[in-house]
Amino acid sequence: MMFIFYIFSGGIFFLLILPFLMTLISFFKKRKSVQSQTEEKSIACIITGYKNVDITIPCVESLLGQRYTNFMVYLVLDNCANNTKYPIVHKKLKILIPEIPLNSKLKSIKNAIDHFSEDHEFVLIFDPDNIAPIDYLVKLNEYTHRFDAIQTRRTAKNSSTILSRLDAIGEIYHNFCDRRNLFRLGSSATISGSGMLIRKTDFIDFINSDHIQSKINGVILGEDKMLQNFLVGKMIRIAYADDILLYDEKVNTKHQVRRQRIRWLNTYFENVKESISLIFKGINNYNWNQFLFGAYNLYPPLFLVFLFSLVLVVLSFFISHFVSLLLVAGIAIFLINFVLTLYFSNAPKTYFLALVYIPFFILQQIYSLLHLGKAKGNFLVTGSNEAVSLNEIHKEKRI
Repeated sequence: MMFIFYIFSGGIFFLLILPFLMTLISFFKKRKSVQSQTEEKSIACIITGYKNVDITIPCVESLLGQRYTNFMVYLVLDNCANNTKYPIVHKKLKILIPEIPLNSKLKSIKNAIDHFSEDHEFVLIFDPDNIAPIDYLVKLNEYTHRFDAIQTRRTAKNSSTILSRLDAIGEIYHNFCDRRNLFRLGSSATISGSGMLIRKTDFIDFINSDHIQSKINGVILGEDKMLQNFLVGKMIRIAYADDILLYDEKVNTKHQVRRQRIRWLNTYFENVKESISLIFKGINNYNWNQFLFGAYNLYPPLFLVFLFSLVLVVLSFFISHFVSLLLVAGIAIFLINFVLTLYFSNAPKTYFLALVYIPFFILQQIYSLLHLGKAKGNFLVTGSNEAVSLNEIHKEKRI
């Protein structure tokens, strides 16, 4: 029994210090610059609108205002009321209205691909609440000569509430540890769910894969995780373009947090088998990208690591003071790394002040863990509320 306790404590200690170790090593890896591209690749920008038409307007406007010419915007208005009179008409905008509600982001993407009006080379996915800066496509095009899959850096477009700041803090952490660090260490960046550019042939192969076809008529919650596993499984390295910002709406209510976390937790547990499979593929193929990506994606949700470590600190106080001190040191390193990710990401001062509310955020995630059953047969849309224009974002952030 004691042996199991020491093994489990050692495992938790390793999980606590792993993000810091990866951050430390990544600083010795130089970021490779991309070269300017004169050739504009044909890009299909797909916006997956769902129920809310108005929230899509700023996203469409930001894309139609790009300093780029070789692209087309495909707006899928799924299950949207009053969708017949869209306020924007443009030669580069194609609006698709499914006759029967799809109730699936992946089905909406497939619907757009099936109605392409041009032979595009890349597919670029947007959530309806995203907003792209004017040079977004120009910068993204520079990565296409080296990579077939690129994830850009999502950043908060709203931070007026404590919950939105906490959500933004989580995004910053995952951008830094799950994308920047992994990519710099020679593996792939994880996919965010939007702001990712994928070669069209690879995306079509993903949709037509047996795994997706077996799920396409049901509720698919973790299409981003499935996509990243599929790409890495094909030995494709997903680049992280940390210099290309995409504005994304953050949650503002407890209801949104709970639905979002239920979806994310369910996706994590469903993804465990695929992550283990990637580890073995990496070993068999002598492929560092597959091995490290699969191993890191087994990393448990942060709040679970933190809660287990606190419980073990209390238990170990009565069993082994050495283990107790070791875990306390691990927690300190874990928290230091968390703060460092905010510092190196130039997070606003208000984000640091919001850290005191993290226990409340953890409580919402515990609630989500206890209600994972809601993910079955439920699309669990978080919901978007703030139809903010790019000019308003720039004015607020004083860009």
